[in-house]
Amino acid sequence: MSFSRKVFFILCAFTFSFAELASAKNVLQPVFGLGGAALRAGVDFEIKDKSLGGYGFYGRLYTENEDTGENGALAFGGFVRPHFRKGAWDFFATFGPGVIQVEGINGADDETAIGAYWGIGLNLLTKHSITFGVEAAKLYNFLNSDLRTNIKDDLMFRINIPI
Repeated sequence: MSFSRKVFFILCAFTFSFAELASAKNVLQPVFGLGGAALRAGVDFEIKDKSLGGYGFYGRLYTENEDTGENGALAFGGFVRPHFRKGAWDFFATFGPGVIQVEGINGADDETAIGAYWGIGLNLLTKHSITFGVEAAKLYNFLNSDLRTNIKDDLMFRINIPI
Protein backbone atom coordinates (compact mmCIF):
# COMPACT_ATOMS: atom_id res chain seq x y z
CA MET A 1 0.00 0.00 0.00
CA SER A 2 1.43 3.38 -0.98
CA PHE A 3 2.15 6.13 1.54
CA SER A 4 -0.62 8.37 0.15
CA ARG A 5 -3.20 5.57 0.54
CA LYS A 6 -2.11 5.01 4.15
CA VAL A 7 -2.45 8.73 4.91
CA PHE A 8 -5.88 8.82 3.23
CA PHE A 9 -7.04 5.79 5.28
CA ILE A 10 -5.83 7.34 8.55
CA LEU A 11 -7.49 10.69 7.76
CA CYS A 12 -10.78 8.95 6.95
CA ALA A 13 -10.64 7.01 10.23
CA PHE A 14 -9.99 10.17 12.26
CA THR A 15 -12.71 12.09 10.40
CA PHE A 16 -15.24 9.37 11.25
CA SER A 17 -14.13 9.34 14.90
CA PHE A 18 -14.25 13.10 15.33
CA ALA A 19 -17.63 13.31 13.60
CA GLU A 20 -18.95 11.02 16.34
CA LEU A 21 -17.83 13.42 19.07
CA ALA A 22 -20.77 15.78 18.68
CA SER A 23 -23.42 13.07 18.98
CA ALA A 24 -22.02 10.90 21.79
CA LYS A 25 -21.35 11.31 25.49
CA ASN A 26 -17.59 11.49 25.72
CA VAL A 27 -15.29 10.88 28.66
CA LEU A 28 -11.81 12.22 29.38
CA GLN A 29 -9.92 9.83 31.67
CA PRO A 30 -6.66 10.91 33.32
CA VAL A 31 -4.82 7.85 34.69
CA PHE A 32 -1.86 7.63 37.05
CA GLY A 33 0.08 5.04 39.01
CA LEU A 34 3.44 3.76 40.21
CA GLY A 35 5.28 0.64 39.18
CA GLY A 36 8.90 -0.44 39.42
CA ALA A 37 9.53 2.77 41.44
CA ALA A 38 8.69 4.78 38.32
CA LEU A 39 5.81 7.13 37.54
CA ARG A 40 3.12 6.04 35.10
CA ALA A 41 0.63 8.55 33.72
CA GLY A 42 -1.64 8.96 30.76
CA VAL A 43 -5.00 9.86 29.39
CA ASP A 44 -7.85 8.07 27.61
CA PHE A 45 -10.48 9.72 25.47
CA GLU A 46 -13.54 7.46 25.28
CA ILE A 47 -16.55 7.90 23.03
CA LYS A 48 -19.59 6.17 24.50
CA ASP A 49 -21.57 3.91 22.20
CA LYS A 50 -24.81 2.15 23.16
CA SER A 51 -24.12 -1.05 21.24
CA LEU A 52 -20.39 -1.28 21.95
CA GLY A 53 -19.82 0.34 25.35
CA GLY A 54 -17.11 2.71 24.22
CA TYR A 55 -14.13 3.22 21.97
CA GLY A 56 -11.40 5.80 21.73
CA PHE A 57 -7.73 6.66 22.00
CA TYR A 58 -5.16 6.18 24.76
CA GLY A 59 -1.74 7.59 25.56
CA ARG A 60 0.65 6.42 28.30
CA LEU A 61 3.98 7.69 29.61
CA TYR A 62 6.22 5.47 31.73
CA THR A 63 9.26 7.10 33.33
CA GLU A 64 12.63 5.36 33.47
CA ASN A 65 14.27 4.18 36.71
CA GLU A 66 17.85 3.02 36.15
CA ASP A 67 18.22 1.84 39.77
CA THR A 68 15.53 -0.82 39.34
CA GLY A 69 16.13 -1.43 35.61
CA GLU A 70 12.68 -0.12 34.71
CA ASN A 71 12.61 1.06 31.08
CA GLY A 72 10.77 4.21 30.17
CA ALA A 73 8.16 4.01 27.42
CA LEU A 74 5.63 6.03 25.48
CA ALA A 75 2.55 4.21 24.19
CA PHE A 76 -0.45 5.35 22.19
CA GLY A 77 -3.22 3.70 20.20
CA GLY A 78 -6.90 2.97 19.94
CA PHE A 79 -9.17 0.80 22.03
CA VAL A 80 -12.59 -0.78 22.36
CA ARG A 81 -14.05 -0.90 25.88
CA PRO A 82 -17.20 -2.91 26.66
CA HIS A 83 -18.86 -1.87 29.95
CA PHE A 84 -20.91 -4.00 32.32
CA ARG A 85 -22.85 -1.82 34.78
CA LYS A 86 -24.62 -2.78 37.99
CA GLY A 87 -25.93 0.14 40.02
CA ALA A 88 -23.08 2.58 40.71
CA TRP A 89 -20.43 0.00 39.70
CA ASP A 90 -18.98 -0.24 36.20
CA PHE A 91 -16.78 -3.23 35.27
CA PHE A 92 -14.96 -2.85 31.94
CA ALA A 93 -12.48 -4.60 29.69
CA THR A 94 -10.14 -2.70 27.37
CA PHE A 95 -8.35 -3.99 24.30
CA GLY A 96 -6.80 -2.40 21.25
CA PRO A 97 -3.74 -1.98 19.03
CA GLY A 98 -0.97 0.51 19.66
CA VAL A 99 2.58 1.67 19.13
CA ILE A 100 5.08 1.52 21.99
CA GLN A 101 8.40 3.40 22.05
CA VAL A 102 10.63 1.75 24.68
CA GLU A 103 13.65 3.64 25.99
CA GLY A 104 16.90 1.77 26.23
CA ILE A 105 18.43 1.46 29.69
CA ASN A 106 22.10 2.18 30.48
CA GLY A 107 22.92 3.31 26.94
CA ALA A 108 20.98 0.62 25.07
CA ASP A 109 19.16 1.60 21.88
CA ASP A 110 15.53 2.68 21.97
CA GLU A 111 13.09 0.25 20.38
CA THR A 112 9.69 0.70 18.73
CA ALA A 113 7.08 -2.03 18.91
CA ILE A 114 3.60 -2.63 17.55
CA GLY A 115 1.41 -4.45 19.99
CA ALA A 116 -1.75 -4.51 22.03
CA TYR A 117 -3.18 -2.95 25.15
CA TRP A 118 -5.26 -5.29 27.35
CA GLY A 119 -6.88 -4.30 30.61
CA ILE A 120 -9.72 -4.85 33.05
CA GLY A 121 -11.03 -2.36 35.55
CA LEU A 122 -13.72 -1.21 37.90
CA ASN A 123 -15.23 2.28 38.30
CA LEU A 124 -17.51 3.71 40.97
CA LEU A 125 -19.96 6.40 39.83
CA THR A 126 -20.42 9.42 42.11
CA LYS A 127 -23.56 11.54 42.25
CA HIS A 128 -21.84 14.21 40.11
CA SER A 129 -21.32 11.87 37.09
CA ILE A 130 -17.59 11.67 37.78
CA THR A 131 -16.27 8.18 38.38
CA PHE A 132 -13.21 6.97 40.23
CA GLY A 133 -11.67 3.63 39.42
CA VAL A 134 -8.73 1.33 38.97
CA GLU A 135 -7.47 -0.60 35.95
CA ALA A 136 -4.98 -3.46 35.68
CA ALA A 137 -3.47 -3.43 32.20
CA LYS A 138 -0.68 -4.91 30.10
CA LEU A 139 1.14 -3.67 27.03
CA TYR A 140 2.22 -6.43 24.68
CA ASN A 141 4.77 -6.48 21.86
CA PHE A 142 3.86 -8.55 18.80
CA LEU A 143 6.37 -7.67 16.09
CA ASN A 144 9.74 -6.66 17.60
CA SER A 145 11.95 -9.66 18.39
CA ASP A 146 14.42 -7.48 20.36
CA LEU A 147 11.85 -6.85 23.12
CA ARG A 148 10.11 -9.23 25.48
CA THR A 149 6.45 -9.96 24.76
CA ASN A 150 4.98 -8.32 27.89
CA ILE A 151 6.48 -4.81 27.85
CA LYS A 152 4.60 -3.18 30.75
CA ASP A 153 2.26 -4.19 33.58
CA ASP A 154 0.08 -1.45 35.01
CA LEU A 155 -2.08 -0.80 37.99
CA MET A 156 -3.47 2.64 37.24
CA PHE A 157 -5.97 4.77 39.10
CA ARG A 158 -8.40 6.69 36.93
CA ILE A 159 -10.87 9.55 37.08
CA ASN A 160 -13.58 9.66 34.40
CA ILE A 161 -14.72 13.18 33.59
CA PRO A 162 -17.68 13.54 31.19
CA ILE A 163 -17.20 16.25 28.56
